[in-house]
Amino acid sequence: MGIVQRKYSFLVALLAAIIVTGCTIQLAPSYDKELVSGLDAGNEEALTLFASLSGGSDQSKYPEYKERYSKVIGKFTALKLRAQTRQVPPLAKQLKKINFVSNLCDVRNDAVSCVNTSPEAIDQVVMQLKQMQKTHQESGLAEDLVVGFETNFITALQQALFVERALER
Repeated sequence: MGIVQRKYSFLVALLAAIIVTGCTIQLAPSYDKELVSGLDAGNEEALTLFASLSGGSDQSKYPEYKERYSKVIGKFTALKLRAQTRQVPPLAKQLKKINFVSNLCDVRNDAVSCVNTSPEAIDQVVMQLKQMQKTHQESGLAEDLVVGFETNFITALQQALFVERALER
């Protein structure tokens, strides 16, 4: 029996066992309503910051925005920590033992990050905000830079929100 046939047979047997027993297998973390609410609230704060900077801003204006940057960066950093520290089902940690799953994501090094992708997406949000803050402080923000930071922010946040909302069952 070839490797592909064994994997296929294993999957069929596993699915049959699930159907027969009526069990549910949970690989992803549970839905966290407070995390989603926090992401929504942080999104609103960040988009308000982007809107206030949409025409660009000189370096000399940075002190007026410093507290707003700190608040929104702090909020998303706290949300990242919340997403990182939530319980991941034990079965997810066993993914590295199933060879064909490694074709879908890199489970050899960190199986948990394969099923809990939000912390990395939220980290990208934080990185964009920090880079924008640093640029504003050091040289000011041109209008096109603000657009670029906002686009990257939205892309990263959409990934996190998509995954988190999909967990709601």
